[in-house]
Amino acid sequence: MKNLYQFLPSPAPDYAGVSSLLFEMDVLTVFLDPHGCNGQTLYYSEPRFQSFNTIPKSFSFSVTEIDAIKGIDLLLIQKIKNALLHISAKAIALVGGPVSTIISTDLSALEKKLEKETGLPVFSVSTTGLDTYEVGQKKLLFQLINKFTNTHIISPHSSEVHILGATPLDGWDDTSICEYIDLLKSAGADSVVCWGHGGDLNSIASVHKANLLVATSASGLFAADMLSKKYKIPYIVGFPVGTIEYFAFFEALKNFFLGMPIEKNPSSLKCTANALGKTALIIADQINANAMRSCLINEFGYRKADIISLFSLDPNFACEGDSQILSEHSITEFYTTHGPYDSVIGDPIYQSMLPENVHFIPCPHPGLSGILYWDDCFSYFGKKGTQFFSGFLL
Repeated sequence: MKNLYQFLPSPAPDYAGVSSLLFEMDVLTVFLDPHGCNGQTLYYSEPRFQSFNTIPKSFSFSVTEIDAIKGIDLLLIQKIKNALLHISAKAIALVGGPVSTIISTDLSALEKKLEKETGLPVFSVSTTGLDTYEVGQKKLLFQLINKFTNTHIISPHSSEVHILGATPLDGWDDTSICEYIDLLKSAGADSVVCWGHGGDLNSIASVHKANLLVATSASGLFAADMLSKKYKIPYIVGFPVGTIEYFAFFEALKNFFLGMPIEKNPSSLKCTANALGKTALIIADQINANAMRSCLINEFGYRKADIISLFSLDPNFACEGDSQILSEHSITEFYTTHGPYDSVIGDPIYQSMLPENVHFIPCPHPGLSGILYWDDCFSYFGKKGTQFFSGFLL
């Protein structure tokens, strides 16, 4: 019973992660669902759709029970061909869901049929609706890398630096992404592209010519590691939060563009801790949590900041005391065992699971709480991080 969720909503599912990365790309995205997957993703996990700044080329196949019994192949192909009469696209993405999983839809066979019928490159993502958004993004990035990089399917458009995995589900909005691009350019990068944010298939096709990869999330780390092994491209992980970290990243990047090597973690904090000071617990995805920890210890004198996460935790970028948790019961259990802490940072939805007297710093995680708190998200990239935490700690 302890694995049941009493306080937490279901995290954004795997197909929502796919949708978030493809949202701004020139790709016709087709959800193989009755209609709920695409709608749920856009209305509850996608702030860009709510603001109507961008309307994605995503559609639901609207499969019915009789379609599932008779077979969906011919009807799907016809619907996509009809859609292409009114909408242009450079590629077609087929996104799986619970229904396509249950009826064992052969996505790879559909890819081949659609490519023959439409003349466009087609790729599929075997999402099921049963995993978190991180898993879906990793599956999508795997397909994009294998399908489009270093090929002639799409005309390449070269960029020196590629930012990977930055989507609203991990708190990345237009402002934060542009601030990271500005930091990279001020440090010496000639051109920077962000996959899924201005970076289309043309940019992805030229990634093998890049000089540096920047992973901003767990899925971005997966893609960076895959590309680094495939094309021998160096990469860094994370982003700066706070003034000290901003200049640490700037110096590391400037030296890199001058020809010096760069560490995967350019942070000035290397899992060290002060002998004295306060303690904090950060409940978030690992990349955001690491960035916040560096700020707390470097700028606000914290002795230690432990990280726990319902999402993936890479041991190569973890410190002693960090832990991946698999249930909401484990959050309360971890605090009881390792606490008390002077401060706890996390999505507001976690607060009710902790003691009432905890000094709680709300930091919404759209990949968990979605529409509930995304209006309260605050950009703490770079020097803004000092301002953000000063409001709670000083």
